[in-house]
Amino acid sequence: IKVSFDAGVRRDNPDKIGVASFAGALMDTGTVTLSEEAIRNQIARLAINLNTSAGLEHASLDFRSRTKAEILQPALKLANQVLTQPAFDVKILKREQARSIQSLKQGQTDAGFLADRAITKFDYPEHPYGFPARISEQTIQNVKREDLVQFYQKHYVTEGAVVSIVGAV
Repeated sequence: IKVSFDAGVRRDNPDKIGVASFAGALMDTGTVTLSEEAIRNQIARLAINLNTSAGLEHASLDFRSRTKAEILQPALKLANQVLTQPAFDVKILKREQARSIQSLKQGQTDAGFLADRAITKFDYPEHPYGFPARISEQTIQNVKREDLVQFYQKHYVTEGAVVSIVGAV
């Protein structure tokens, strides 16, 4: 099952680049009632795949499970909870911001990374497709939990959801 939303990076506010990426990445790191560890334990116990992410155009929840009812039903319940009740924990946001800053610093030592950023900035100087090339340590640090909650409430809506189901579900 894949549930996609028009909530990609292109939906970021130019003053808050990175919100879409963090919102997409953090949805599966905790819910209102489940911690990150509890979610990971359920994923391992049920032997399912459950991931959330945001790309340039859209954000999605990707889910894969066996169809046996004793696995599928709790797995669907978990996927639903991740999708509808993300916690956006501040500690996890801070951790992921630190990882993103470290990754950015590492990328800045790679000629290919720098060339890709330069080309993207040239091709899309003011367009939202250029947002990924404008990410900086400062833009990463500017993202707050409230930004994620507001972005989620605005863009993760049923009217724009596309649900794809393959298999014996």
